[in-house]
Amino acid sequence: MEARRSVLVIPPSFVTLGSYRRRDRELARRLTEFYEVYYLSWRVPEDRTLLSRVRAGWDDLLRSPTVYQEEGLNIVRLPTLRGPFEVAGVYNRAWLSKLIRQISPSYIFNASTYLHPLPRLKDAVYCYDFHDLPVANSFLYRRVIDRHVRTEIRKADLLTAVSHGIVEYLEHKYGRSVHYLPNGADMARFEGVTQDEVEGIRRRFGLVGKFVIGYIGYFGGWSGLDFAVEVYKKFKGHVEDAVLFVVGSGEEVDKHRKRSEEGVIFAGAVGQDEVHKYFCSIDVGILTSPPVGFRDYSFPMKVIEYSAARKMVVSTPISELKRIDLPNVLLAEYGSLDEWVRALMRVKGTPWDPSWDQVIEKYDWGRICRKLVELLEGLSRR
Repeated sequence: MEARRSVLVIPPSFVTLGSYRRRDRELARRLTEFYEVYYLSWRVPEDRTLLSRVRAGWDDLLRSPTVYQEEGLNIVRLPTLRGPFEVAGVYNRAWLSKLIRQISPSYIFNASTYLHPLPRLKDAVYCYDFHDLPVANSFLYRRVIDRHVRTEIRKADLLTAVSHGIVEYLEHKYGRSVHYLPNGADMARFEGVTQDEVEGIRRRFGLVGKFVIGYIGYFGGWSGLDFAVEVYKKFKGHVEDAVLFVVGSGEEVDKHRKRSEEGVIFAGAVGQDEVHKYFCSIDVGILTSPPVGFRDYSFPMKVIEYSAARKMVVSTPISELKRIDLPNVLLAEYGSLDEWVRALMRVKGTPWDPSWDQVIEKYDWGRICRKLVELLEGLSRR
């Protein structure tokens, strides 16, 4: 019997908190239907403080190589150096070389923008994936990332990117063809949410009888939570039973929690196995990130997840949302309170059209994964 082919998945370099869904992990889980999947992992800091990051960094550097099973994945923990960048690249590549020699993967899916340069590959098909725009604010990071990305693009057999904007950016800057591979949602998981589960969440947080505006995700400085609260306060002047339900953690949440604003309800961070129920428990979803810089090149996963829960959405006009033009998404300019209130009033009275389901289903992670498999196997070397 022919041995099952394998794929090594390398996540993005940037630190992300473990309770949030990630593109690389969602794809890796579904790749198990086709391949033996090895998923590179490292310690996730408890929070974003310097002390937590230092502890996580030391733990990664001093650990012994280990492999364990989780969600059908072979989770691989290697000694990992996070900096200085030049030394880290050499160190991490050496450990990757050992791993690749040991598992001999047929495919490698790499989303790292600076931490994990790959060794030269003879047999494996190499897909380099861009979940975000490969840029940084500081000159040092910008130079490191650009050098790393240029080198990896030269090695890669296949390039994929999450948004049309990033596809065009990469093709223009690096002169390589790039395949569009969008973000998605687990449609079956959303369809499986029961009315009892929805009612339980609404009772728990005092949402019964309220018009619930939901904002779900991680709330860094780019999230526009300040503006979301302003929008809510103005909208409440028109709809008295409205509440703003904020699900997730981050520095912006910490700031607003201290203010104890009336009608703004915080659920805190919710685990990946439960958060889809919260999407189903709101009346309308919002995204108030200002569409500037890297955010304007993004494909916000939460918009697809709101849609998978069959919710209307109001969002700032991020370029990708303008391009894909989902039927349940209204766009309103960042900073225009009146425009946002009008949009929210409009979606409040708009029921879900069942014909929209077939549009949203195109963004099921299973379909997206099958497209990736077709691309990989089209270049298969063994």
